[in-house]
Amino acid sequence: ITTPGNYELDKDIGPGAQTCIRVHDTNNVHINCKNHKIIGKQSNWYLSLEFVNVINFSLKSCILDNNIEDYPILKISNSYNGILQGNIFNKGYVALERTRNIQTLENTFNAIYQQITSSSNKIENNIFDAQLDPQLLRAGLIVSNFGHDNIIKKNIIDGRSDGVTAFKGTDDG
Repeated sequence: ITTPGNYELDKDIGPGAQTCIRVHDTNNVHINCKNHKIIGKQSNWYLSLEFVNVINFSLKSCILDNNIEDYPILKISNSYNGILQGNIFNKGYVALERTRNIQTLENTFNAIYQQITSSSNKIENNIFDAQLDPQLLRAGLIVSNFGHDNIIKKNIIDGRSDGVTAFKGTDDG
């Protein structure tokens, strides 16, 4: 997608041969999936959805999945003024790189949220539930590196560790 506008899904899409939806080099793009799924290719680092060089965007009511835990399902890079709201992220991780003023609100993460070199982002009122392979070691459900003025508050975080067994589950953050 390179044209500004409001986009709605009327059915599930994917898995595809490559990244299912790529929004790039544009502004004012708003996607409402109406609770439909976007499923990535499940290999070779193809994503369910990607935003690159986008200003003023939103992603609402989407279910993103790739069925592989160590691959990204959503990547947002070099973008700012965005809203991720009311989505479900299954497996893998959501990756933000070089972003600013991204509001991540009221989502369910059965995945990991990771941001790097990102500032003034808000992560609020989300549920992070590590329904992930307990045999894989992970740093945490929320990872934030090399940013400033980020707000992380009022989230429910469950790494599913039993509190006894070392290296079982995921660190809460």
